[in-house]
Amino acid sequence: MLLLKCLVQTTIINWIMVEPIGFGCYMRMDSTFIKQNIKRM
Repeated sequence: MLLLKCLVQTTIINWIMVEPIGFGCYMRMDSTFIKQNIKRM
């Protein structure tokens, strides 16, 4: 749920500032949470 929220928020931001979704998501959300999700993948 949180990861989906992250992707949605980042996609909205990308309409203004274009950058890779993964990178933007990593930069704007809690880094610890994102790192944990990357390990799961």
